[in-house]
Amino acid sequence: MQVGNQEISENLETYSSKLKMDEADYTLMRGELLTSFAEKRSAERDLQWYLKRLSLRTFFVIKDLYTNRKKYNKKFKKYLK
Repeated sequence: MQVGNQEISENLETYSSKLKMDEADYTLMRGELLTSFAEKRSAERDLQWYLKRLSLRTFFVIKDLYTNRKKYNKKFKKYLK
């Protein structure tokens, strides 16, 4: 880091200008920033991302969910008609 660097001065001025903003405008700006960050992160997620995070227990829970739904439709739902 260099003392008197132009980039540091610009970053400091940007930070200082946000401190002088109206509270409602600042809250709105932060909300938009957080929303755009969340949308960007969720857009990066694809099937590969989910498969990396899928644990073995979660796999069996999902499998049981489909099995139980089939059993429900076969054994119980026919009596509702």
